[in-house]
Amino acid sequence: MRWWPRSPCAGVAAGAAYVALLGAVEVFSVAAVTAYYFECRDSKEEEVVAAHRYRHAKLPNGDA
Repeated sequence: MRWWPRSPCAGVAAGAAYVALLGAVEVFSVAAVTAYYFECRDSKEEEVVAAHRYRHAKLPNGDA
C-alpha cells in the first residue's frame, strides 16, 4: 500500500481526516433529507388548503 502513510502519527492523522470526512458527509445528508422533508410537507399543506377551498363548491345538476 504505497498511498497509506508509513509513520504512526501520519496514519492516525489520515484516519482522523477520513472519519471527519465521513462525518461531514453524514451531516450533509441529514440536512438534505430534512430540507426535502420540510419542502414536501409545505407543498402537501398547500395542496390540502387548495383542495379544502374548493371541496364544498356545488354545481347545479338540474334538481330543484
